[in-house]
Amino acid sequence: MVAADPGPPPSFTSAHQPPVRRPFAAVKPFVEIDVLFRTDCFPPVLQPTCEANPEFTKFSDASDDSRFGALRMTLFEQEWRAISEIIEACIARENEAAVLSISNFVESISFEPDGHAKRTLVDVPAALVLGGMNSADNSQVFKTLLNHLRSTTETFVAQLNPLVCNDIASMIKAMVRQLTSQGEPDAAAGTDESETEAVNEKRLPKRAGDMKYLRQWFDGVSTTSARLVVLLHDFEQIPSSVFDDFVRICSANRSHVPLVLLLGLSTSFELFHQAVSRRTLSLLQCRKFSLSTSSQCVEAIINELLLTRKLGVKLSHSTFHLLFDEGFQKSHRSLAPLIAGFEYATLAHFYRNPLSIFATFGSSENDLREIRSILDEFPIMFEWLRSSPSFRQHIDNLILSGHLTAAKDLLTEDDALMDLLFSSIHDCQHQSAVNNGIFRITQATLAFFKRPPLAASRMYTCAVRHENLTTYGFMDDISKQIRTGRNPRKLLRLLLVWVELLKEIAVDDTAGVLTDLGKLVSRVQESLEKDQFSESESDEDQLMFRNQSQASPVLRVRKERTTRVAQLLKPITLTGLDGWSFEAEQIFRRLLDTKFRQLHKLPFCEIYQFGDWKHLKRSFMPQPRAVVKIALQSPKLYLGCSRCGADPRTSDCESEDISLVYCLHLECGHLINLYDLLTSFSLIVKSRSPNTPDVEIQARFVKAVAELEFLGFVKQTSRKTDHLQRLTWSSIL
Repeated sequence: MVAADPGPPPSFTSAHQPPVRRPFAAVKPFVEIDVLFRTDCFPPVLQPTCEANPEFTKFSDASDDSRFGALRMTLFEQEWRAISEIIEACIARENEAAVLSISNFVESISFEPDGHAKRTLVDVPAALVLGGMNSADNSQVFKTLLNHLRSTTETFVAQLNPLVCNDIASMIKAMVRQLTSQGEPDAAAGTDESETEAVNEKRLPKRAGDMKYLRQWFDGVSTTSARLVVLLHDFEQIPSSVFDDFVRICSANRSHVPLVLLLGLSTSFELFHQAVSRRTLSLLQCRKFSLSTSSQCVEAIINELLLTRKLGVKLSHSTFHLLFDEGFQKSHRSLAPLIAGFEYATLAHFYRNPLSIFATFGSSENDLREIRSILDEFPIMFEWLRSSPSFRQHIDNLILSGHLTAAKDLLTEDDALMDLLFSSIHDCQHQSAVNNGIFRITQATLAFFKRPPLAASRMYTCAVRHENLTTYGFMDDISKQIRTGRNPRKLLRLLLVWVELLKEIAVDDTAGVLTDLGKLVSRVQESLEKDQFSESESDEDQLMFRNQSQASPVLRVRKERTTRVAQLLKPITLTGLDGWSFEAEQIFRRLLDTKFRQLHKLPFCEIYQFGDWKHLKRSFMPQPRAVVKIALQSPKLYLGCSRCGADPRTSDCESEDISLVYCLHLECGHLINLYDLLTSFSLIVKSRSPNTPDVEIQARFVKAVAELEFLGFVKQTSRKTDHLQRLTWSSIL
């Protein structure tokens, strides 16, 4: 059974103050968000460009909305700062082994001085780092690598942008200037070449762009252990001829300047060998390294943010499906858009949901004291708490169960509502820990039976979608493995693993399961110490216990009664290993059935869960064709021009020529007669301004038709030279 997606409370924006409607729905979230939150939290492509909405922080007509909005802004900044640290830690942990391997490779390159105190090297060392198709996702890894090199060895680093590598002179100049200006932060980062050049122009001499100056500088500041590292994080963007010349220059100066190349690859190692000439390959000492894929990093981030973390914003099933399944898995396969989507979801959660103000608080005494102070400062929070869908569902459940007095107290008494809020916050965090423990037990059981582990994304889908984990096929497979086990010592090891994991959860809810599990472990250990089994076990089973290498399988006796007459008989009592396996399976199923609970079924789950997936879809998965068609049919909605009319055919704005031609072409069939189209266009233009020359009208018409052809609405046809072929139809979006 698929659980319904709770989503944010609809009354938050409609009951107290309806949202301001705007014609351009695609930019509405950024228009509203621009006021309260800083724009530097967005990627460059998401920077808001519209004017600010002065009603951003208003959820009601209360006079203290500005303070409430400022508090939500502060909490959002704290939340996203914590999320960013977790994401960076996950990426660094997934690539820790690769970073150490590359660092060891750089440190292992030895530059021994000869008799003239000059360094010699046979080849130019080059580390080929395969990072995946999205090179921008590896920027954090390369930054960590360079920081590690600077901290462990005397290393000077130049990180070259592909934009400055179009010719060999610019490439050498950028490398020399960055290596000889390690004290400048911008130069060390290497991300903004124009700023680096502007800084270094004032400090370095004009001839500081050649290898001769680099040799003189290196002889003056270097030691025996010094290394010069050049990072090309996007090798495919550099012309092969420029790279060949660069390697030859580095090889010619290798006895004076010990350079080590770090080449970031997005495709494959084979394509690198195909792109570089044989002569250049003979000058390189290549080693291959691979970074973690984006899928591995995403799984680690999902595990830390959405499964292990108790506090913070969680995603509903619809939102997670949109960002991960539809976005990451089926579209871009990149970390940056996924992180941007999660950032936008966090931002929208704090903007649209007033209950998000409690999302960063725990259940400790200090947190509860701060929550109480917030409720005292903003009494309207009680009204918003009572208007949440989860609270209304909780009241309905109390009424159906006959607890009318408790329901009345929650509706009328603020103290009772405050107690329910405190208990709900504790229950949400408590249930999150229990669910995470159940997932860890599931992973440990799969690993015990040598089955592939479940992905964190699939586990989170189970947590937010299915009411019962036993409905999943892999759970039935685990139960079957436990029930059909024929090795008592192996069963004992599995039970001990469960005991350790349940003790780590350390919650009262699992005490009953832990007690039953402990009793079962004691019985199994006692029987194994005596090395004897129940009399009901056959000799064939005894042989299986003592010799697990036996090849022929042993058929187990069917322990179920299927006919009606058989069901009326006395139930079969399972003893020995059969009884232990059956009891272990029942404990595992009871753990899944009774202890696992979805968070959106708890009261005030809106504090943590963001479910408004439609805003994310409009912002991160737009429909370009539909948007372009709407813009051409109604340009006033986008241009905001006072001269633009609702219909381009009746407007007097010259900027709507393409809109006018588009509306006229909608009245045509499969083939469009250009002369007829020009005649109609000329009549409409002259009706607006009769003194317009025919030459100007024809020029504007040709420009509009060319733009329509560029957008893909029409194309030239070889059937008739004075006709165009129409490519789109209004019935298809």
